[in-house]
Amino acid sequence: YYFHEYAWSSAENPYTLTWSKTGACAAQCVDDSNEEDDSSTQATSADLNLGTYKQSSRQICTADDDWYVVKMYSGETVHATLKFSQQSFSQDLDLYLYDSASKQLTVCTEQNPAGCDSSNGQSSTSNEKLDFKVTTNGDYYLVVHGWEGSENAYDLCIDYTNGGKTANGCPAP
Repeated sequence: YYFHEYAWSSAENPYTLTWSKTGACAAQCVDDSNEEDDSSTQATSADLNLGTYKQSSRQICTADDDWYVVKMYSGETVHATLKFSQQSFSQDLDLYLYDSASKQLTVCTEQNPAGCDSSNGQSSTSNEKLDFKVTTNGDYYLVVHGWEGSENAYDLCIDYTNGGKTANGCPAP
């Protein structure tokens, strides 16, 4: 903070400045160590060939989605769980899924909330679960999104199933 004191015209006067602060300063959101992971070209790789992908203590700050890329094959189902604690609407997180052409497959946005599916990653409460069967081989992008600029800490789990792999290593949200 800067205080600028000036006199009218060229007058000189002695003065005393007294000030005080009221209330507490709001805590600043600090991004997690995966930054910059804000787009498909910056996505964090979640290699499911190494087993279930788990991340803990991640952080979403306002307007700063976290992107993860997974390689999927036709007929596989991607499974993801997002764990977080929500006490207010400003802490609401959602899961979105995009294909390799960056087309959103879970058509949920603040501008189109009718496309949101509370049973598939976009509820207004704590914890989310997404299950999506892919029809084409390629890279898919799982995005952790802060609804209307929400901020929150989260844990993420990503896995898959197919005809030969029927167990999903992600816990229920």
